[in-house]
Parts: sequence; structure tokens; C-alpha cells
Amino acid sequence: MNLTPTQQLLMEALGRSEDGKIHNGAEYLLKTGLLFEINRRILHPLGLAMRVVIEKQEDGTSEYSFAPYLFDNRDNEVGELFDEDTLRGGEQCLLEFMEDFGVGKMQERLRHLGFIIQRSQEPVRYEHI
Repeated sequence: MNLTPTQQLLMEALGRSEDGKIHNGAEYLLKTGLLFEINRRILHPLGLAMRVVIEKQEDGTSEYSFAPYLFDNRDNEVGELFDEDTLRGGEQCLLEFMEDFGVGKMQERLRHLGFIIQRSQEPVRYEHI
């Protein structure tokens, strides 16, 4: 995929190296808003949450890692919820990422494959999702 200069800067800023790997997935998912969306759409309604731990280093940098477990609130009737500030911030972060990279990537996938989300050939009822 050919990245625009803005997209290239975003990828470099979020740790993508020339070998095509993202070396800190926790930081990447957090800063792009993808972790927010995974939690909001899939995990929180099920009473689960994936979180990132941020450790400040002496040199002023931060180290990002996934919490070593999923938070389990499945016995709560409503599951997990974001507070309003976190919700707004997560939505904005995800929106910026999608505008800078995600929409173009999805359009490219649609153009090449004819679909964005892969589905099996067997009919599956998705009304509940």
C-alpha cells in the first residue's frame, strides 16, 4: 500500500518499523483508538475490558504494555462503561486514525477483495451484533 506522507509519519510515530512490524502493539492500539473501539463494541457489552499499563521511565519516556489479564465484570448487568470524557477522547482518537489511515485501507481492501469484513460462505445470523 502506498502511504501518504501524513500516514507514513503516523505509522512511524506509532512504532512501525521497516520490517512491517508494530513493535509495541499496546501503544499502537491505545493511541489509534482501536483498543477503545474493541472495548466499546465487543468487550464492554460482554462485561470484559482490555487495558494498557503505562509506566513512566526516568528518562521521560513511557513504556506501554497490556495488563496481564482481561478485566472481568461479567456479573454486572450492564458490563463496562466509559466515563463521558474518556468516551469523547476515544471517539476523537479513533476518528482521526480512521481519517488518516483506516478509511483508505478499508477502501483498498474492498477494491481488491470485493469486501471489507470477511465472512464464511455458510449463512450466519448477525442480527444480535
